[in-house]
Amino acid sequence: MLGGQVKSIVANQNWESIPLVVGGRDTPAPKFKDLIAFEELTDYSLVGEKQETKEKDITTSKKQSVANKKRKKDRQAKQKALKRKLFLNELENKTKCDAILTSNTNKKQKLVENVHATCNNKQIVENVLEPVDTAAWNSLFVPEPILKSLSELGFSKPMPIQEQTLPVAIRDKRDILGAAETGSGKTLAFGIPLLHHLMEDKERNLLPSTAKDLPGTVVEEPSSDFEDDDPTPDDEKSNDNSAARKVLPALILTPTRELAIQVKSHLMKISKYAGLWVVSVVGGMASQKQTRLLSKGPDVVVATPGRLWELMDSGHPYLAHLHKLRYLVIDEADRMLERGHFEDLTRLLDAIKRRGADKKRQTYIFSATLTTVHQGPSRKNVKGVSEGPTKSAKLDKLVKRIGMRQKPHVVDLTTNKVTAEKLSEAKIICHVSEKDFYLYYFLKSYTGRTLIFTNSIDCIFRLSGILEVLGCRPLHIHAKMQQRQRLKHLERFQADNMSVMIASDVAARGLDIPDVKHVIHYQVPRTMETYIHRSGRSARSGKDGLSLMFVSAEEMVFYKRVCRSLKKDDGMPLFLVNQNYMAAVRKRVNIARDIDKMSHKIKKTNLHNDWFIKNAEAMEMALDEDMLIKNDDDDELKQVISSKKQQLAALLKKPIFPKGFSGKFITQTGELSLPGIKTENVFNNRKKESRKRRN
Repeated sequence: MLGGQVKSIVANQNWESIPLVVGGRDTPAPKFKDLIAFEELTDYSLVGEKQETKEKDITTSKKQSVANKKRKKDRQAKQKALKRKLFLNELENKTKCDAILTSNTNKKQKLVENVHATCNNKQIVENVLEPVDTAAWNSLFVPEPILKSLSELGFSKPMPIQEQTLPVAIRDKRDILGAAETGSGKTLAFGIPLLHHLMEDKERNLLPSTAKDLPGTVVEEPSSDFEDDDPTPDDEKSNDNSAARKVLPALILTPTRELAIQVKSHLMKISKYAGLWVVSVVGGMASQKQTRLLSKGPDVVVATPGRLWELMDSGHPYLAHLHKLRYLVIDEADRMLERGHFEDLTRLLDAIKRRGADKKRQTYIFSATLTTVHQGPSRKNVKGVSEGPTKSAKLDKLVKRIGMRQKPHVVDLTTNKVTAEKLSEAKIICHVSEKDFYLYYFLKSYTGRTLIFTNSIDCIFRLSGILEVLGCRPLHIHAKMQQRQRLKHLERFQADNMSVMIASDVAARGLDIPDVKHVIHYQVPRTMETYIHRSGRSARSGKDGLSLMFVSAEEMVFYKRVCRSLKKDDGMPLFLVNQNYMAAVRKRVNIARDIDKMSHKIKKTNLHNDWFIKNAEAMEMALDEDMLIKNDDDDELKQVISSKKQQLAALLKKPIFPKGFSGKFITQTGELSLPGIKTENVFNNRKKESRKRRN
């Protein structure tokens, strides 16, 4: 080991001392300063660089191993302590819930509504909610497995639409045209008969023939390396290898993705013990996964027309014979069959009605506005002007369009009010520029889950920016959002009782969002159906709610059209606003508008410049500076924004309303309780004015 390769010396024995002879008789002793003694090492080993590194690595690994063992031991101890703590909390919560149950058995229904606030653990909640008595369902021919699910879900008695639909659909196997107010239980009205017949067909082996048995068909064999990464029921797994080649027995079509996912969720809950499998096929999600799900042969497919037609057009074997469907459901049918909407639905209906279609197919058509018709302007003196379509004409056209084989049984539970019975309706007449003021006033005055509808996505973006600056933390949902993001926002909206969501009409139909206290029409809907479905997100299942419409002078035509179709000759009552507090509201909203406008300007400029710079770098081109937007006043603008934010923050710390403010929104009797205002006289005066106008 030469040339610096020796790194160290290892002694194999102890060093030995060498005796020193310092000077002689005639020689003086030399000066050795600090020298004490000499030592000699005769047995030693030379260590090179590699050997030393190896030894260091061994030592380091031993130390790391000891440290890892210690960390693992500490982690296990923490997990054990955490499990014990969770167990004790669970035991304590369960004890509390048991005490509540035993203290008063008459308050069981109230416990069902409030148990989530008492019990933090979802498993405990499931254990606490005892099955309810389902004797009220016995006369409706509901099978036992579904009754068991209904009992566990707390459905003690059927809704009116279910009472009138189930016997005819299950016992008589009639086609159904169902119309009832929003939130009245229409999903179970078609879901229970559908599942009942599928269970019967399975028991009697009456499911549609496999595709290989149909004349003139060629079936692709399923691939052997099929990726089974999706949950499949045990009874589906036990079927033969030709499961992917069966014909789809039941199809449910919905206008929106969120509604399809919601219907699928409801059907899965009530079919828990039925041995049936339900899947959803919607746009915005991975089509490859949906293709695999269809290849497994589900019993029910809940789909939106666009994605279903896309998969059918691509040649999926499970969708090749839709004319052999045994059960067809179209939810919110009037919207889907409007002229110019859902062209894919027209193609699907043509495929379902084609030659050789199953003559025994049972069809269910449901909507809250199925039997409502538009009322045109009164023109009694003008000859040749029709008064608009009648209810029977609308239904006949619908039956012909869908291709029902028999005369359907019509269940119409809509009332003259059309909207939910406990829904209060009101309006605020204002200028377009003042809508932001009244919106913020309402949100600060009346807490609770609030859904704000607009007619355009641009309006959603603008409102979201302003309310975000004001600290309202709004959520939003519209058609241009990715599907997963839409579902995520809906989940967050449902999780918070005080949340605010700004939505387009994509959230107007069918969505069952619990406890929506207020629905605000920031922009007047263009049709009566849109108004009914928007308002139907509130006052569901017999609860109270409010539908408030902001009407500007430009929107008065659409407002009058909606009122005329709803047969509200006097229009909607005014929602009274205490003007004493509007000055403070305007000041806050105006500052928020300025902040949002300036921030949007900076953001827009940055996005424009970043796009050009990024693409120029990708193409390795020299970027002309004239293509970039120059902002010499950016720093000054940012300072103004910072100053205004500080000003707004100081204002937001101050309350708008004094202590004791407890205004209640308008009721069906037209009364409103606000501090310092005698509302009864105001409404009486307005009633007198409207009578004078009629006279």
